[in-house]
Amino acid sequence: MPRDRLARLLARERAEFTVRHPRSMQVHAQAGHLLGRVPMTWMSMWSGGFPVAFDSARGNRIVDVAGGSWLIDPAAHGGHREFDLAMMRLFGGFGPGAFDAYDEVAPLAPGWEERVPLHQLAPLVVHAIKFGGGYMGAATDAIARYA
Repeated sequence: MPRDRLARLLARERAEFTVRHPRSMQVHAQAGHLLGRVPMTWMSMWSGGFPVAFDSARGNRIVDVAGGSWLIDPAAHGGHREFDLAMMRLFGGFGPGAFDAYDEVAPLAPGWEERVPLHQLAPLVVHAIKFGGGYMGAATDAIARYA
């Protein structure tokens, strides 16, 4: 996708996001005492320009300051990007072009591909325990690599 088109799409999305979440924008504007105006730095990585402000949370359900309910993935995180790419390789759905584009925009440290099995180790063990099957062999192989 041409970068100028992507920039226009992002600008449009941010404008629409602002219209849909005015109360969150107000909360964000008043949070000057926080680094990046957010409680945790990963919250600043939001395509809307500011995060949705939440009022309460219980389990996988959170309620925003406007009363809207959201279902979240508690395993999501703002961790190291090598981990994200390792998960993309583990569970598939991404072609080589996605990895090439990522490398073009944000090159990784040399040797990152050799660290992929290390980043996949814990999720493989969890999946081996929960689901068995092919995850058992993959987890065993990953463990053997670092044993």
